[in-house]
Amino acid sequence: MEVWDAPKGVGPYGITATPSGDIYYVSLAGSFLGKPDLETGETTVIEPKMKDAGTRRVWSDSKGRLWVSEWNVGNLSVYDPASKSWTVHKLPGDGPHAYAVYVDDKGKVWVTNFGTNAILSFDPESEVFESFPSDKPDAAVRQLNGRAGEVWGAESGTDRLVVIRATDVALATTRPSDISIRTVLSGRVAAIRPESGALSLVEIALDGSGQLTASLTRLAVNELELAPGARVYALIKAVAIDQRPFLQADILAALPSTLSSCTANGRAIRWD
Repeated sequence: MEVWDAPKGVGPYGITATPSGDIYYVSLAGSFLGKPDLETGETTVIEPKMKDAGTRRVWSDSKGRLWVSEWNVGNLSVYDPASKSWTVHKLPGDGPHAYAVYVDDKGKVWVTNFGTNAILSFDPESEVFESFPSDKPDAAVRQLNGRAGEVWGAESGTDRLVVIRATDVALATTRPSDISIRTVLSGRVAAIRPESGALSLVEIALDGSGQLTASLTRLAVNELELAPGARVYALIKAVAIDQRPFLQADILAALPSTLSSCTANGRAIRWD
């Protein structure tokens, strides 16, 4: 095991690896993005665009860009090592606080917003956020991950795991009643994008702010007479998946076989 001191003392928090094998981490208390030299352990400090941003989590996309959640200022920021430049995106809503961050297999970025009690998706191309609010208060999603077609979140405030899929969003052209689905959001169709096969993606601009995407068959799009500007109601299924507690002993026993590095007490740690 090798142990390296991190700059600015206690504070290393999130950590990620790029496709090329570089390691980056963020410090919450120190408020920086760090890149350790894998031979010497010395960290190159990369200051965020905003002072005292509260860099909390970091995730690399397929291009090696680093997506960082900034808790104090409510930003989702991305650092491009090639150009050594930052781009900042403010989270929607009042009093945003960005926590977990994840980039899926299609390059879409996901971030949790404690200010609105929601998981957000962000399209780097259109620079549009979509909101998936929890059906329970104070969900506190502190970690995100996923697999093809699914995004998983850990609701630390409710002891649940939640999963988001495009097929978990259904559409209606009139406000439904007498149904078990409790989360119904109103909006208008922003765009319809044909997918491969018989499916189309319907983008909905929600009333107030935010955007959702639903995956529908082309037959459903035609029968509902959906077109840009049409009034729709998005029905979002509650997706509590698992409420079982995880034993600390089981997690600790699994660490050496599942992880190669972590951060603790102001230091970066790696084992072989």
